[in-house]
Amino acid sequence: MPQPGPGGRKLPLWPTLVIVILLGGGFLIVRQARINSERAVRLNQLAKESSDLRARLEQVSQENELLRQSRLAGARPGPAREEAASRRPPQGERLSAEAEESETLGKLRENLAAAQASISNFEARIAELEAERQKTAEENKRLAVSQTELADQLAGARRTIETMEKESMAKDERLFQVEFSRKKQQQETATGEQKAAQMAKLAAELQEIHRRREVYLRSILSRYREVTEQYRSLSAVLETRATHEGGPTPGTGQLSRIQNAIALAEEDLRQLESLNAQAQLVQRKLAGK
Repeated sequence: MPQPGPGGRKLPLWPTLVIVILLGGGFLIVRQARINSERAVRLNQLAKESSDLRARLEQVSQENELLRQSRLAGARPGPAREEAASRRPPQGERLSAEAEESETLGKLRENLAAAQASISNFEARIAELEAERQKTAEENKRLAVSQTELADQLAGARRTIETMEKESMAKDERLFQVEFSRKKQQQETATGEQKAAQMAKLAAELQEIHRRREVYLRSILSRYREVTEQYRSLSAVLETRATHEGGPTPGTGQLSRIQNAIALAEEDLRQLESLNAQAQLVQRKLAGK
């Protein structure tokens, strides 16, 4: 199963398994090479022992040959034998010497037989080890080839892993850029939504200001129509009254109502100017100034 790497990315597990397998194969090759080296050392030791045993056998053979020649010389007739017979020791001593010589010869023969048997065993063992040595040499050749192939495989695996790491880093960089762009877009979207909400709020506020302005405008128009009508009524009364001299001063109540309407209209105008100022402020906010 892939393991998560730095930055949240998942690294494939198979490159690690390939390296472990290759390293395990390399360990087995090195171990087999060490075993073959120990076999070669043992083979050299056995060869040296065989050489020493051959030298010992040669020495025993020479001693036996000398003893045989000595016995033949002792049994050969002639003046020397007659002279030796004249100086021959007594019968008992001569028999004792012959018995001792026969015993020594028997021991030498036994030693020679044992040495020959040992040599035969060592020769068989040497032949076996020689065959094993040849087999080991062939295995060493195969191991050398395997080591070369393993080194090539390790180099190839290393290059593959380096390539995969570069590709993974490039992929992570691309993912980072995509994530950065996505977050930036989200921020821009959020900012845009916030601005849109502000714009909607300002538009609603401006709409409310316009509605109130219309209310005040209608109120002002209504008051001015009222003032106009009252003024016309007052003018008519004054014209009518002008024909009747000596009467009381007409239109006092109407004049008071006209003044009150004018005062209310002036207040509506002030409210209208305030709303105009608010509308200009909202419009500047909408324009981003």
